[in-house]
Amino acid sequence: MLCQVTCLALLAVAAAIPMQQNSASVGEWKVTGPAQPEDDITLSFAIKMEGEEALRAKFESVSDPKNADYGKYWTREELAAVVKPNPAALEVVTNYLAAETNGAVTVERGFVRTTLPATSVETLLNVNLFRFEHSERANTTIVRSLDQPQLPKAVAAAVDFVAGITSFPTVLKPVAELQLSAKVTPATLRKLYEVSDVASGKTTASQALAEFQGQKYSPGDLKDFLSKYKLPSQKMVNVSSGGSSMLGHTEANLDVQYILATGQGIPTDFYLESGMSFDLIGWITAVQKSLEGDVWSVSYGEDISQVTADYAQRLDKEFQAIATLGVTIVFASGDSGVYSRTGGYTRFHPSFPASLPTVTAVGSTSLNIDGTETKAAPFSGGGFCLSNYFTQPSYQSDAVKTFLSTSKTLPDSSLYDNKGRAFPDVSTLGVNFEVVVDRVTMPVGGTSASAPTFAGLLALLNDLRLQAGKPLIGFANPFLYQNAAAFNDIEDGCNNMGKKDSKGNPAGFCAIKGWDPVTGLGTPNYPKLKAAALA
Repeated sequence: MLCQVTCLALLAVAAAIPMQQNSASVGEWKVTGPAQPEDDITLSFAIKMEGEEALRAKFESVSDPKNADYGKYWTREELAAVVKPNPAALEVVTNYLAAETNGAVTVERGFVRTTLPATSVETLLNVNLFRFEHSERANTTIVRSLDQPQLPKAVAAAVDFVAGITSFPTVLKPVAELQLSAKVTPATLRKLYEVSDVASGKTTASQALAEFQGQKYSPGDLKDFLSKYKLPSQKMVNVSSGGSSMLGHTEANLDVQYILATGQGIPTDFYLESGMSFDLIGWITAVQKSLEGDVWSVSYGEDISQVTADYAQRLDKEFQAIATLGVTIVFASGDSGVYSRTGGYTRFHPSFPASLPTVTAVGSTSLNIDGTETKAAPFSGGGFCLSNYFTQPSYQSDAVKTFLSTSKTLPDSSLYDNKGRAFPDVSTLGVNFEVVVDRVTMPVGGTSASAPTFAGLLALLNDLRLQAGKPLIGFANPFLYQNAAAFNDIEDGCNNMGKKDSKGNPAGFCAIKGWDPVTGLGTPNYPKLKAAALA
């Protein structure tokens, strides 16, 4: 989705600051009128940080299996002592907010957050706020602005961005059943990937799910699912307030049921961010502060053009911080091929946050009727991030170079930025997963199925490593790319969503031997991954 910004004339005493999002094109969100006095808005001010160079160095050393510092993670206290908000910048922002909020602000690591009435936000940021309703979800509303926030120059200089009033979340829609693809059950996955391990019960290994947009899971559906597929009884451990309900939502049920299908017996947490916003800041600061979960799976995302480079780069640093604690973050790569989640099939759009270099992005394959796995799913999100956001990380440079020099079906070079971070990193099956929703079994798919599937396998590997006296895997990508032989190569299928270019060629990327921006390194060969993890 291309972006426009309705800019206000700069005042002599104010400076325009980066917004969380770039877009005045609101897609499925329609204006219904001005914000009302009872509308409350949560704002996040990203304070300039200290210790970013030390953070980067630690992130790279503890994440590389070839580095002597590999796995020597910081504690939360050590992280907080090195990476922290600039004291002067923090004081400027809190003093600025004091008059409007009467001191009702919270400081969560590098973010100052406050909840204010819409009228106060309009005055504070010099914007106009409106109510928007989702075109496909009746009575689902958000309050947003199409204006660029403005702050006094001193305050603007103290922050990387302000988030909370300009983001129009992409509502996740799991992929429906695809014909000519066999059904997938927990037994299918464990047989295909040769997984016989379950949790040992002897370590602290754990896994977790982050959910957004009100997606709750149903404990009743989970119980039915585990019973139907003859899996051990298991309950979620730490569940956010309001995270479960009698009637579950498809996405949350999918995530819960299949992270437990592969990561059997691993203690599993469920985090639900309140409201309709895709509030990654609220989640990631909670993880840094206190949330458990060695491996996090997230099935949500949007087009990277919906966020500014400032926002994406700051979030990437927060993910670096998580990695220095030994935490792994897995994201679904998106369900619109090269076109990202907005589905505007005219130019390539990388997915966010899947295209961040600090996460493991998981694409999708499909299961042939004969039970083999040879082809990428046409919706498997992949491509290249914009290099002005993130250049290509060293851990994947050789693999990407090989792809670019050997692929015979590359799209027109004007459609993508081959200098940017390439994704996905890996894939698993992602079509026709049997999911129990409201006590009925139904086929669901998408990279939303693939992400929790792979996350569960990583959690099992962590359990094995801890039993062997080894540290957690942490940020997984260097380990994965250094062990590319532990994946089943997928050499068929394109992520062009069935679209053709003017010459009749696939308007997307196609899978080839080795890494490709459709299925990444391929799908897991669990015995080989296990051997590599214990080497």
